[in-house]
Amino acid sequence: LDPRTYADSIPISYSLMFWNQLVEIDAKGNATPELAESWESKPGAAEWIFNIRKGISFGSGKTLDADDVIYSINMHRGETKSPAKGILEPITDIKKLGSHQIQISMKTGNADLPYVLSDYHLIIVPAGTTNFNKPDGTGAYTLEEWTPGVRILAKRKPGKYWKPGRGNFDAVELRYIGDTAVRTQALLTGQVDAVNRLNPKTVALLSKNKAIKVTRTQGTGNRYGFVALVDVAPYSSPDFMLGLKYGIDRQKIIDNVFSGYASMGNDQTVGPADRFYNRALKAKSFDPDKAAFHFKKAGVSALEVQVSDGCYSGAVDSGVMFQ
Repeated sequence: LDPRTYADSIPISYSLMFWNQLVEIDAKGNATPELAESWESKPGAAEWIFNIRKGISFGSGKTLDADDVIYSINMHRGETKSPAKGILEPITDIKKLGSHQIQISMKTGNADLPYVLSDYHLIIVPAGTTNFNKPDGTGAYTLEEWTPGVRILAKRKPGKYWKPGRGNFDAVELRYIGDTAVRTQALLTGQVDAVNRLNPKTVALLSKNKAIKVTRTQGTGNRYGFVALVDVAPYSSPDFMLGLKYGIDRQKIIDNVFSGYASMGNDQTVGPADRFYNRALKAKSFDPDKAAFHFKKAGVSALEVQVSDGCYSGAVDSGVMFQ
């Protein structure tokens, strides 16, 4: 439950039942106010002022203030193993200007600081929090039961939630069901109301079941790929990277591994639904001759691809096709 340890969609999901962030991203990809009511930057975007909402309380009854926000951000700075440490490294100082106002100073200007503060690790907790096993948050729910790696049960707080239209369920239970087939069977038998990460090979069959609604979102968050550390040899060689890009038959992977339930990647870290997606960038098609040319130019005669079935559904099959 410690936000400095989140690495998967399940802890992200239950975290946001208990806690909120300063900024959230809306369905159109815009940074929108959450616990931060508003913000503004000074010319150059190296200094920012964030105004914190008033009248918001944690489950314990403590009223949210600037000290809580400063403490929550600083948990991920300095001596910490938080994955968010790197994105906060440009921050040089966080200063309290008033009970509900803070100033963030940075080494250089960054117009995207509100987006940075929407990172799912950066939940807002009461100042001084060290025990996260008893969540004390401003979210709509409280923790009732938790068996790590098995299930988590949350119940709605009494009274009106401060975010209109949110927190509509009386209770929410999240279950860990790692096996895709077991997860699908739980849906079919009514043991669960909804599942994610369906096996693409069974989606068409499930779609024929009138009791089930399959929702597909195209070109957004899930990106399946082969990630390279381009500051480490041999990936630091542009020719080696071009060899990899020309050497993979993406359409074949879409058709055979994902049964058509995927869209073509184009060597970008964002999908076509993102406003920063570069539509002018020409996609590289499968070309074994070009791949061989660039591998030879990079001095590579053999390549071993290792993948883990735990990476994502279809990782091993994708690796085999790449091979």
